[in-house]
Amino acid sequence: MAGNIILTIVLVAVGGLFLAAGAYQYRVARAAQKHWSTTDGVVLASGLDAFDGADRKSRTTPRYVLQVVYEYRVNDQTYEGRQVGFGGTSYALETARKKLRLYPQGILVTVYYDPTNPSKAVLEPDAAGAWIYLLLGLIILLGGGLSAWLLPQ
Repeated sequence: MAGNIILTIVLVAVGGLFLAAGAYQYRVARAAQKHWSTTDGVVLASGLDAFDGADRKSRTTPRYVLQVVYEYRVNDQTYEGRQVGFGGTSYALETARKKLRLYPQGILVTVYYDPTNPSKAVLEPDAAGAWIYLLLGLIILLGGGLSAWLLPQ
C-alpha cells in the first residue's frame, strides 16, 4: 500500500516537472517571438554532434544535435551565438542533415536576440521541443493517476 502511494506521488511529480519544463520552454519561445529584436548574422561554422550512439545490444538509433556558430552585431558590439533554438532538440540523421543544410558556413541568417541582454540569441525562435515535454508530462501524469485509481489500496 505504501509502495503504491509512493509510486503515484513519484509519477505525478515527474509528470508535473515535464509539464512545467514544456510550458516554460513554450512561454520563453512565445516571448521571444513577440518581444525579441532581430539583426543580421553570419554562420561561422556548422556541423552535427551525435549522441546515444548505436549499440548492437540495445539497438538504439543515434540522435543528432545541430552545432551552429554564428556572429551578429548589436549596438556596435559583436556577439557569437551557438543556440539554434530553445531547448535541446535532436534529430534522426536524415532530418539533421536537412536542418544542417539551412546553415552552411558563410550564409547570412536572421538572429533573434533579447534586447535587454543581446548575448542571448537564437536562430529559430519557436518551441520545437516543448511538445515532447508536454506530451511526456501528460502521459506520466496519467500513469500516476491510473496507478492511484487501479492499484489496490
